[in-house]
Amino acid sequence: MTVHTSHYIVKSVYKMGDKKTIEKQPLIKGCFHPDEAREIISSLFYNKMQFHSISSLSIRERTGGDTSFHEQRIIELTKSLNEIFSVINLAKTNEDYLNISSDIHVSLTEKPN
Repeated sequence: MTVHTSHYIVKSVYKMGDKKTIEKQPLIKGCFHPDEAREIISSLFYNKMQFHSISSLSIRERTGGDTSFHEQRIIELTKSLNEIFSVINLAKTNEDYLNISSDIHVSLTEKPN
């Protein structure tokens, strides 16, 4: 039986000068069967890779500018995903479940130069 929970409760919002900060927002938290874990992790990583791919294409078409940041992030995300898949495959072979947790930290900041 799979046990997992989702939490969308802001743990702490406080004012720092004129900036609001959400200290910690849980995104994933639970125990998952390897097939569920693969689906959840794949979805997150593929969406992020798609974001960088579209951003890179947009920059190339609009301005011909530097897309190396986006291209490097796709490489890094692919490597990380393959490493996670190795753990998921091991869990499936051993008939184990996986505990997965991921938090989002958000804060307002000045526009970067």
